[in-house]
Order: sequence, then C-alpha cells, then structure tokens
Amino acid sequence: MRTNKPTFKWSFDCGEGSIGNLEAFRELDPLMRCDLLTDWIYELEAEHKLAGEDLMAQWEEIQAKAKKERNADS
Repeated sequence: MRTNKPTFKWSFDCGEGSIGNLEAFRELDPLMRCDLLTDWIYELEAEHKLAGEDLMAQWEEIQAKAKKERNADS
C-alpha cells in the first residue's frame, strides 16, 4: 500500500493553500484518481459551504454589535 498521499497545506501568514505530494498520486490509475478526486471535491465543497455559513454568521454578529454601539452613542 502506498504511503505517499496528497496533503493539503496552508499558510496562515498569507492565507494561501496548496496540495502537496501529487507526484505519487499521479502514478495511480486514472480511474482511481478520478474517483478519489470526486469524493474529495464533494467533501471540500461541503466544508466550503460550512465555512461560508460560519463567515456570514460572524459578519452578522459584527454588524449587529456595530449597530448597537452606534445606537448607544446616539
């Protein structure tokens, strides 16, 4: 069994992400790669949706707090 798996890398300093260890992955059978990528894309899209929902909730909290502070200052 192969141990070299694609990895997700991120940099908190610049907010960038990438995929590592692709060389060994690209040696796999194309059907296997397509199947795995389809599964991962589905999972990543679900995580992206959740992150977007969390972000919107955070923005709404910030806006509500700012509105409350503006009203208190008036």
